[in-house]
This record gives sequence, structure tokens and C-alpha cells, in this order.
Amino acid sequence: MKKQLGNYLVLFRPGVITGMHSEREVVLKDICERLGGFDCKVFDPYFAYSDFCDAGLLVRVEQGNIYGFYSVAFFYVDRKSEHEIRRKIINGILDSVKSNSKLFENGYVIVSD
Repeated sequence: MKKQLGNYLVLFRPGVITGMHSEREVVLKDICERLGGFDCKVFDPYFAYSDFCDAGLLVRVEQGNIYGFYSVAFFYVDRKSEHEIRRKIINGILDSVKSNSKLFENGYVIVSD
């Protein structure tokens, strides 16, 4: 059964490392830029979103162009709580990187309860 697309989350094009996020995704964009960019690369946003897609939280749409390059967009699953999915994504990313020594070297620390 094909999942229905919900709202747009992020788009990855060639050369875009942290993704082009929806304007509503302020927190996820900030996390990806701070922890997935060139300055402090402790995770890969594209692979993280792909993992969440494999877990059924997101839907992936790939589209090629005439030059042979692909863009990959991730959408929320329709009829599921975006707030709940967003919280799972944020917690999943932060849990996966919280013990990485690069965080401390770059002046970041993750505090959770």
C-alpha cells in the first residue's frame, strides 16, 4: 500500500548537505545546520531522514532531471500527527549524537532528562 504524502519537510539536491527545510521546520533546520553541516559534522541529515523514512515516519520522493541528477524530498505521512513525528525525529537525532566527542570539541552539549 502506497503511503499518502502529508506536508513537505525537507528537500535534498546535489550539493545541499543540510537540506532545504520547510519554513515551519525551524528546530529541525537548526539542528541539521549546527550538527550536520561542515562546521560540526556529527551526523548526516540525509541518512537520518532516510532512516526515519524506513521506520515509517516519513515518505521519500525521488525525482530526476534531464541532467541525470536526483532531488530527494521527504514528506510527513498523511493523517499522522506532525507534532508527534517531529518530536520523534528530534529526539532520535539528538539521542544518536549526544555521546559524540565532536559535540564537546565544538562547544555543544545535549542535556536530556
